[in-house]
Amino acid sequence: MMIPSNLITKAQNDKLVIFVGAGLSMNCGLPNWNNLTIEILEGLRDYNDKCDKYVSAIKDDILSPVEVLNKIDNLKVHAIEILDKVIRSHDEKKPSVAHQLLGGISSKIITTNYDNLLEKQYPDFEKISYNNKYKVSKLSDYQKYIFKIHGDIGEPDKCIFFPSQ
Repeated sequence: MMIPSNLITKAQNDKLVIFVGAGLSMNCGLPNWNNLTIEILEGLRDYNDKCDKYVSAIKDDILSPVEVLNKIDNLKVHAIEILDKVIRSHDEKKPSVAHQLLGGISSKIITTNYDNLLEKQYPDFEKISYNNKYKVSKLSDYQKYIFKIHGDIGEPDKCIFFPSQ
């Protein structure tokens, strides 16, 4: 596969922004969106007797995770606690080769991931969460950054997980 020359030029001139999602961290054992939602549903069984049905609906492609999350929006506080446990259970994971290569391509990374693998790999990059209005307003001033558009597990109550958020 040939990389377009204009993309190479943008990378060389530090004008390229990389966008990454769950696929990047899945290589390190973190769950994808469906599996994360299923893990949270399994943790919510004590609060909602339909959780097993919702898990089956996701696995059978009857309902999407977003549709299920809409149905359990009233359990947001408990779900965020479980989200925190699930993501933090991977705290010992090390960045993958893909994580290691990203910074060589661009010093500007946008991610939907809550985990801290990018920060482990690039401790000198400014971590910017969507809810830090000051840092977001200065985004273009940072030479190196990781912009976490769905939040950071360091502040699980501010992670965007439910559609209502």
